[in-house]
Amino acid sequence: MQLGSIEAIKRMVRAGLGYSIVPRMAVERVEDRDGLRVHSLAPRLYRQLAVVMRQDKIVTKGIA
Repeated sequence: MQLGSIEAIKRMVRAGLGYSIVPRMAVERVEDRDGLRVHSLAPRLYRQLAVVMRQDKIVTKGIA
């Protein structure tokens, strides 16, 4: 199942509907972890991001 909101994912885990892998920053604060058990993964996971835009748009220095 895919959900677009990390908060929705955490609510579903709290409700006992499964497990999830979320960004560490989503559970850094104590109040973000309420009702959740957090485990770090080893080795650490990384993701690469890309900027995607329309082909006919000009790339500015701020984006490049």
